[in-house]
Amino acid sequence: FLMLRRPPRSTLFPYTTLFRSDYEKMPEILGEGLDLKTLYPERNTFHIVEVMAMLKSAVFYYGAIKDFDQAEIRLEMMEELDYDSLDYEQASNQLISDRMRLGLKLFAEEEKSKIRVKMEDQTVTTKTETPRFHHPEIELLYHNDLTISSENIALILNLPRLYLAVLL
Repeated sequence: FLMLRRPPRSTLFPYTTLFRSDYEKMPEILGEGLDLKTLYPERNTFHIVEVMAMLKSAVFYYGAIKDFDQAEIRLEMMEELDYDSLDYEQASNQLISDRMRLGLKLFAEEEKSKIRVKMEDQTVTTKTETPRFHHPEIELLYHNDLTISSENIALILNLPRLYLAVLL
């Protein structure tokens, strides 16, 4: 018969702080490093639920204060401990959400500072008259497009190269 002890209530208290969004109180409650060993120096072992709860609290805290590097470190620890846990999933989703919120905020600020140019509608005109060409063989290209005959291609190829370079 295996008996698991219930985790102390003191490690569950931060969740009430988290859900009220009083993130500035977290270091005061859990210590500056958000570390269980620092918080409970007299203890040598911790229940995995306690460790996961502390790490989850740290991810929530660091995500809220936009220290994503520290949040990511804690999330990686959670993944190593128990990547199938609901705590890991919730912390991961929270971190993604925090990053997205910051991205949206930065996007909105960027949108405000953009310079916008008001463009007037431009009327499009199409020319219906044929352009004037200096050489009749070049006019053949214009009128025949891809259906130009091999005789006309021969005429164009027989034009002096210097003349073609100037035309093109």
